Amino acid sequence: MNRQGISRAASIAAVIAFSIGSSAFASDPESACQPTNCTQQSPVDITGAIAAKLEPLVIDYSAGDFLVYNDGHTIKVLPPKNAIMTLRIGTTVYALKQFHFHHESEHTIDRVAKPMEVHFVNENAGGAAVIGVFLDSSGKNAAFNAIMRVAPQQIGPEHAVPVHIDPNRLLPPRDHRRYWTYMGSLTTPPFDEVVRWLVLRTPVAVSDGDIEKFKTFYENDARPVRPIERRFILSSP
Repeated sequence: MNRQGISRAASIAAVIAFSIGSSAFASDPESACQPTNCTQQSPVDITGAIAAKLEPLVIDYSAGDFLVYNDGHTIKVLPPKNAIMTLRIGTTVYALKQFHFHHESEHTIDRVAKPMEVHFVNENAGGAAVIGVFLDSSGKNAAFNAIMRVAPQQIGPEHAVPVHIDPNRLLPPRDHRRYWTYMGSLTTPPFDEVVRWLVLRTPVAVSDGDIEKFKTFYENDARPVRPIERRFILSSP
């Protein structure tokens, strides 16, 4: 490996260290916890949400040189190493660690799935806040197209590819960020119940062609919905 290759590998390794948790997918939550204490699992079917006065989501993401890699279970995108990208809810601030995609959507609305869902994983010392955005096939999306054009078939962070994108293109406009929220879990092992879910109500358009490209990697990387148990889903006004 030449000096450029060594530098690139070191940079990728440093950025990978910021990503959250395990990326392995399994459909069996009991592999990570006991049935008696797994009561806040995700995803869920969104139905019967209760209107509530909720803090607006202040999302401060910016364009930059992200890293795209295939972790064996999804296509994952990591922010630039020294970038400061945050989510603020009231006085609580989280840092963006990574985002990734699911086909079909993991969350459903009245038992109906959307074509895809992107998860923006934000963390602080107290846990995680994950923004879920539904993707539908109603148009083109520059960010998703750029990711799909460079996403590698080879599995592993050593094959990560840089891409310049604006992640805001995968979010609805600022005045269309009403959301559903509930307390839940990671949707990959170890399924830790440390997540505040923020599922945006307005979907973002991507192209049929880019969805088909993603399916060549992963036909179905969505975890089935889990019981809501005794939780409530709240809806912002």
